[in-house]
Amino acid sequence: MYALKLAMIGCLTLLSAFAIAEVREGVIDEFFPSEVTFEYEGKPLRLQMTGESIRKKFFVNVYSVAHYLQEGPFDSGVSKFQAILNDDKAKQLTFKWLRTVEVAKVRDGYDESFKKILSQSEYAQLKNEITQFLSYYNVEVRKGDEHILRWLPRGNIEVIIKGNQVGNIINPAFAKALWSIWLGDKTVVDREKLVSLLQ
Repeated sequence: MYALKLAMIGCLTLLSAFAIAEVREGVIDEFFPSEVTFEYEGKPLRLQMTGESIRKKFFVNVYSVAHYLQEGPFDSGVSKFQAILNDDKAKQLTFKWLRTVEVAKVRDGYDESFKKILSQSEYAQLKNEITQFLSYYNVEVRKGDEHILRWLPRGNIEVIIKGNQVGNIINPAFAKALWSIWLGDKTVVDREKLVSLLQ
């Protein structure tokens, strides 16, 4: 009987540890620095983390994502999400992949997200940019890989995969559509967590 009790206590302890680990995945700074710096047009840019969230698909954690924003005044007359999507401050999304994903599934996932947030006419207008963006993902994503998307002034999107810039697209409408996947009304993550550090 005593041995059975010990076994039950051990199982409960193990389950508690798994529960804590699951919660810890969403903690700010678990994977990401509080700020990032890089040069743009010969000038240093410093961006502060605004929050972190996790992308889940069928109850499976796919990637953890952190959002960064250039410091500066904010439009207080609109929601945080609209202010981020409408202003011209530099922004960054950093992704840490939590599982290995086939390249076709990565592309399909992005394409489905664009179709979810855009009307048919909007999707048609941005079809060339979307196709170009999807072409940058041409190798399997492995657990632990880091991807970065940067939204720079004038709607310049840079795509950085495992430290290498693989392309860029300059189109403000596309930039806003891309960012809306995570910060728009039809977000694929808990977007409130992505702005939880904004004052």
